Amino acid sequence: MTANVTLNGTTIRQRIVERIFTKKLTLIVPPTSTADTRANPKDVKVVDLRKVEERFHIMGFVDEADKDTIVTSFKSQGTIELVYDSDTYNVVIEKMNMKDEAKDQDTLEEREVEFTCVVGENV
Repeated sequence: MTANVTLNGTTIRQRIVERIFTKKLTLIVPPTSTADTRANPKDVKVVDLRKVEERFHIMGFVDEADKDTIVTSFKSQGTIELVYDSDTYNVVIEKMNMKDEAKDQDTLEEREVEFTCVVGENV
């Protein structure tokens, strides 16, 4: 399925979309001493902070005419709107790469774009 992703109103023809979920955990490692030579050390205690971070990593293509709009969206302060799979998310772009193919620049009609964004709200 090749659906489009819309970032602040600009269409990105997706190649790959990854949704990344990270759970916030705190690990408590029981102390051990050098005199304690048991073969079975104590298990690590895990505290689930019940917070999930959601990210998108998107690779696709944008029209040459829209490349400046994408860069402006990246440089903007605050959240921007990402529409994927008919769902709307408020995101902040964390990292973006824009690539040019090594071919005749007079016929360049699209650019490859890759970015990672975090779903959330501005504070």
